[in-house]
Formats: sequence, C-alpha cells, structure tokens
Amino acid sequence: MAVHSSPARAGDIDALIDLLRAACDEADAHRRLHRLLSTAPGYRGALIDRWLDELERAGVSSRFSQAVACLREPWIADRARTVLESRPPPSRGATMLARGILFGSLAAACTALAALALLFIPTNGCRAAEGLLAREDAKQAAEAYSTCLAWPALRGEARAAALRGRSWANALAGRPQAALQDQADAFALQAPVLRAEVLRYAVLLRESGLAADSLAVLEAVRAMETTDADRLATAHHRGWALKNLGRAREAVEELSVVIRAHPGFLLATWNRAQAHEALGERELARQDLERCAEALARMSRASPALTRELPALKAKLREQGFVAS
Repeated sequence: MAVHSSPARAGDIDALIDLLRAACDEADAHRRLHRLLSTAPGYRGALIDRWLDELERAGVSSRFSQAVACLREPWIADRARTVLESRPPPSRGATMLARGILFGSLAAACTALAALALLFIPTNGCRAAEGLLAREDAKQAAEAYSTCLAWPALRGEARAAALRGRSWANALAGRPQAALQDQADAFALQAPVLRAEVLRYAVLLRESGLAADSLAVLEAVRAMETTDADRLATAHHRGWALKNLGRAREAVEELSVVIRAHPGFLLATWNRAQAHEALGERELARQDLERCAEALARMSRASPALTRELPALKAKLREQGFVAS
C-alpha cells in the first residue's frame, strides 16, 4: 500500500464538504465516508490510504483524491462530519457531479475540482499565527495572520476569528488603529457575542484617540455585565475615557469605585492622579502618585497597557520626588 501525504493546502472547505456530501449518494462512498469520519484520528490514516489506492487504480481525478486526503487533518474531518450531519441532501446536479468525480464519466467534474485548487489556503497559516500570538510575538503574529487573511477562501467565522487574532496582535504591537480596523471588520462578519469582545473594542477606540466613541460603546458593555468584576472593569475604562475627555470629576468618581475594591490597581490609581491634578487637587494627586510608587516597587511584570503608560508615570514620579526605577 502506498503512503499518501496530505496536500500542502486545504481547499475551500465548504465547497469540499459539499462535494463529499454529494458523493454520499453513491452507496460505496457513503459507507466509506461514514466509516472514515467515525474512526479515531489515530487510525484514520490507513483507511484514507486504502481509499486513495483504489481511486488511483480507477483513474479517478487527482483533485478528488486530494480532497479525500484533506480528511487526514482532524479539524477538517470534524468540520466535515458536522456539516454532513446538518446540511440538506445535495441537488441532483451536485449528485451528478459527484458521480462524475467518482467514476470519471463527466469531464466537467474534473474541471470543477481543478477550479477548487485556486481557492486552496494553507492548512497551518492561521495556526502558526495563533502559536506566535500565544508566545506574545506580536509583530510576527500579525504578519502570519496577514498571510492567512490574504487567501480569498478564508471566509465567514474563520475569517472573523483571524481578524480578531490580528487585531489582538496589532494591539500588543502598539498599533491601536490597525487593531481597531481589524476588530470592526470582524464584527461586520460576525456580530459580537461575548462582553469581552465589546469591551476590547471600547479600549481600542480610546487608544486610537476616540474617547467619546469609547464611552458610547462602554454603555453597551454595561448592559452585558453579570458580575462585580465586570462592573469594576467597565468603571475603570469609563474613568479612563472620561479623564481623556477632560471630564475629570466624573473620572475621579468612576476610578474611586475601582480603587476602593482594588487599592493596589496601578493603572486606575495613575489615571485618578491625573484627574485630581487636572482639577487642581494637588495633594490628592500626590497621594495617588505615592500609591503608584509603592505599587510599582512591588510589581514583577507589567501588562501591555501599563507598559505603554510607564514612561509618563515614571517621569511624573521623578518630578514629584518619588523614586521611579
């Protein structure tokens, strides 16, 4: 038995699955697909090799063989099984196409499958980007996501997920406007469901200099709060946006709620210090700066948001006579 490798690229998966679904009208194909997709991934390779050997001997289109070989990838096989179980039976035209693929009786079948090759995308492009992002290699992750997103076959939920990933990578790389555009494009493809997604969008708006828009989005976030932690996170970002808008008194009120619950929260304390200073409340600002200096001395690792604020914070601490290492 020959050993058949998976293709270097996974095709337009929806189109691929439609063709396999159509092939199910053939009893042998149905039986093989059912057995193949029900087999544990570790044992699936032998079944695929056996089927590919038979297809090769029968002179079946190599494009269909590549489609079968794609099922060696567990994530493609899982998607295929889900779609096969949920989609309606194929049309008569699709069934005839499948018969042509299986038995070589329709030249158009090979033409249609050859066209699918133009839609093929790397199987590991987005996965590589995800790995880079997990290691916080933000710039390389953004480039990898861009490579993945360049393929037109990446659509729907998969494209939205890649856009969200690149948005996060751009945010970590200090490119808030690019991150904001990616997040907006992701929302256009798939409406946000999680509160965290909407909150992050509000943060990106503020970081892009759109504090008023950020405050408006945070009102929507308020409606999605379910815990005290949710409410405190929203209050923190509301206070930050209000401070940036010059609404210092409201900012102090929002940030004080957060600091009472978490006295050592450095970012909230730093923002409140700036709001106090804007109000001319210099002693209160100095007290907050002292708390910042103490928190900074205890800190072992800074978040990306705090890292961006550190130069201004340390400069202010030095100005006020506090040690800022």
